[in-house]
Amino acid sequence: MAENDELVGSAEIDGGVVNDKGTITISEKVVTAVVAGAASQIEGLGQKKSTVAEDIGRIFGSQRRGVSIDFDGNEVSITLKIAVKQGYPVHEVAKKTQKKIKEDVESKTGLRVNSVDIYVQKLQEVEGPSEELIPDDHDEEE
Repeated sequence: MAENDELVGSAEIDGGVVNDKGTITISEKVVTAVVAGAASQIEGLGQKKSTVAEDIGRIFGSQRRGVSIDFDGNEVSITLKIAVKQGYPVHEVAKKTQKKIKEDVESKTGLRVNSVDIYVQKLQEVEGPSEELIPDDHDEEE
């Protein structure tokens, strides 16, 4: 990828680089937003349903969206918890999600993606109430 060529050979910092032109740093929130956008385009993932209070909490960082971002210089490792709709092949939905997230994060941020680990947390009933695309951590014990 041509955009990443500028990053090679520069001093690396978590979430970016320092080069002769200055510093480029990409926050965890930006990478998380790119991950959520990519995941929302995958057929078979459960759909997000939240309250206004939950959305406000996420904006101010008080709630996680089931996404973990680990920086190592200009490289990133991503862990994502998802719900898959019943009737869809779980392994295929997970593979498509991995691929889309890797492509989008690399093309939109210039960071290199080391890994995208997918944790399928639950199956969502199609006829039932809508559940979260990316479940909160407290749902893990159900």
